[in-house]
Amino acid sequence: MILFRHGGRELLGFLFNDFLLFSTIKSSSSNWQTQLFEPRSNLQLKLYRTPVLLSEIIIANDSLQDQLTFSITTRIYDKPIVLKTQHTNVR
Repeated sequence: MILFRHGGRELLGFLFNDFLLFSTIKSSSSNWQTQLFEPRSNLQLKLYRTPVLLSEIIIANDSLQDQLTFSITTRIYDKPIVLKTQHTNVR
């Protein structure tokens, strides 16, 4: 899923069975979306922050500014992670 951090930074979110991983695109490629799951891609991703265990998520709040903005609160980070998505079904 493609997410935008409060401040405009584009993040990629990868949901696994037991954790949520956020990364940024390290290489500046205009067609990175087609390269994301290609086996021989030169696309490089950078870990945005430590992966969040799903068991550590306290609240996924959807009562913010609009239908595309939501926040995730965890026991690890003091501040909630405020994110914005392109589509309401990604939330």
